[in-house]
Amino acid sequence: MDLNDLKLVADNIIKKRFFNINQELLAQDNLKPIFNVRLKMTLISYLTQIPEYFGFPVWTPFLNFNIVQATLNIKDERRKNRIWQRDFFKKVGLNLEDMNLKSDKSNMLNYEIAQSNYLEPIDTEMMKRFIKVEKLFEINRLLSRITFFESIKNQLLVTPKIGGILRSLGFKSNFLKTLSEYYIIKAIEMGLKWD
Repeated sequence: MDLNDLKLVADNIIKKRFFNINQELLAQDNLKPIFNVRLKMTLISYLTQIPEYFGFPVWTPFLNFNIVQATLNIKDERRKNRIWQRDFFKKVGLNLEDMNLKSDKSNMLNYEIAQSNYLEPIDTEMMKRFIKVEKLFEINRLLSRITFFESIKNQLLVTPKIGGILRSLGFKSNFLKTLSEYYIIKAIEMGLKWD
């Protein structure tokens, strides 16, 4: 999202206070992975909230105490190059790197899910305190209807080789960019409504 569309300026006071309080814990090597993952979970919580909002179950190992404890107790020599991870995938028959599988690198999932599901419009009254109302109206308008040309363009942009050529010529998917903005704004909106 263009920073010019935001109405709020970031304040680093809370970030500095958090660092000062947790500085000693952050210096401990065995706690760094947990802090790292938990901070990422906080920052990108929309990855769990949005799918749940649309009815998809979400699970993450980093919120399970037993898994976190086991992760902390992995021996250092097993951590290097993720030996423990490769051994686990071999044990359960999911070592994809050794399976010589054919793959399709086109990614239409975001586009297909958005096209086949109703996207509730952003609450412009609530969110206009944080984001310019014109931007909110634009997002709602672009996601409520997609032109035939935009539909064909989106499909071609994710087709191997053709998509690369189109992107090098400057073609972009306004729909997918707008969808990403929608997910972020909608997650914030939902968080504000749940408080």
